[in-house]
Amino acid sequence: PKAGGMGRRNRVRLAQFDDEEVIRRLLRFPEEERARAGRQRNPLRRAKGIERALAISLLISIGIRVKNLRHLRLDRNLRRAGQRVFICLSEVETKTHSELELELSSDTISLLDEFLADHRGGIPGAEGPWLFPGTTGGARSYSAMRTAVSRPLRRHAGIELSPHLYRHIIAK
Repeated sequence: PKAGGMGRRNRVRLAQFDDEEVIRRLLRFPEEERARAGRQRNPLRRAKGIERALAISLLISIGIRVKNLRHLRLDRNLRRAGQRVFICLSEVETKTHSELELELSSDTISLLDEFLADHRGGIPGAEGPWLFPGTTGGARSYSAMRTAVSRPLRRHAGIELSPHLYRHIIAK
């Protein structure tokens, strides 16, 4: 295969993270989204806001691919050990065919616990095993997940970010 590399558009988008203020806005975003969600009167909108905050927090902290994010199952991919929580992916679930066990930060665990205890049950499709359920009970669609982790950042923080770029940010 020919040598690849990052495309121009992604290089341009990644350059915004040369600015420390942009980094701060990104890192603060999950808690700010959580606060915005808490002000929603509609329970479904509140739940979706907490869900967005959790998804973005997971992408920032552990950098998994969106395919893996949308396919996280409560019965298979989350492991608790006391106060610690891990996202566990088997070799058949990853693009590199490598087993992964990624520990969540305390902030992400807090969002996860709030989402599971207070909000996930009010989302259509939540009776299934998926952490991020789609409306029909399966995993959330790629396009819906992409919108959930990109559009709010652009709207509220002025950050242009595709789901794949989260992984480049971590490397940067």
